[in-house]
Amino acid sequence: MAFLARAFGAVEETRAEQPGGVIPYARMRIGDAKVEFGTHPPMPGSYFMYAADPDAVYEQAIAAGAKPLSAPTDQPSGIRIGFVEDPVGNHWYIARPRST
Repeated sequence: MAFLARAFGAVEETRAEQPGGVIPYARMRIGDAKVEFGTHPPMPGSYFMYAADPDAVYEQAIAAGAKPLSAPTDQPSGIRIGFVEDPVGNHWYIARPRST
């Protein structure tokens, strides 16, 4: 959750925590989107998010501790996308939707 706050400016909305730091459920807001998750298996996961500036969000995620996997590039489909791996192994695909 700390990574999401640093990397994507996520804001915690709710959290259920058990002894030992296990979080069976949490919800965070990133912009106008909400992400719900827990620390129980299966992990890791993959998340796809749209951002107005995927290059800036990609760099922010790396500065927050993400491992760079693919820098944002323009795709034939019209989107621009890059992806990173967070400290627990989740993949975050960061894209700008194609222009209409």
